[in-house]
Amino acid sequence: MEIIPPPNFRDARSIPARFSRYDPRSGSFNEAEVVVNLRDCDAVRPPAALWCVVYLLLAKRRGCRCVLIAPNNVEVASRLMDLGLFRVLQEEGVSVQQAPNIELTTTPLLPITKFGSTTEAEDLTNRIHYSLIESRQRSATIFHVIYETFSEMANNAAEHSMSKIEAYGLVLLDTLEEENRLVCGVADGGIGIQTSLLSLSQKSGCRLGCRL
Repeated sequence: MEIIPPPNFRDARSIPARFSRYDPRSGSFNEAEVVVNLRDCDAVRPPAALWCVVYLLLAKRRGCRCVLIAPNNVEVASRLMDLGLFRVLQEEGVSVQQAPNIELTTTPLLPITKFGSTTEAEDLTNRIHYSLIESRQRSATIFHVIYETFSEMANNAAEHSMSKIEAYGLVLLDTLEEENRLVCGVADGGIGIQTSLLSLSQKSGCRLGCRL
């Protein structure tokens, strides 16, 4: 199976709808090979990079041969290298084809990094805190917001996701839009927020009062 995202690959919603039934967490998933082809991408945003990690590693865990084809656009490919996408996949046994030999040296505050426990999530959060202070790119108020946001997302993933590939986080200054933005993200291959909340409500005997 080959997945070809659109040129402006923003997140999982950008993936063609016909691939939505190919979920590596499903018992019916039986693909022998999964290729994510970014060759024609002119932009791959941080959420899309995290999707690549999670999807390919879930498929790899199912015994698939997994391949990521890097963008032909050298600048885009180099940004993904800086983000740590190629390194993370290669460390987990995913083949990365046509990766560039250069880096842009725009080091993220936290490149894509694996964590599994709440202790590891706390360590990453502290690492981000010190990186934010040293960067001096934003005010102390923004530092606190990023710190608290990442901490909550990372701890939720570690405690509740039940992900069989653990979880991955990143924090970076995103300069691809008209306005620079600090972006923090956490992705995992778990059961999802809705299923997790339903499970918790059943265990505690309470009823959920929110809509998802």
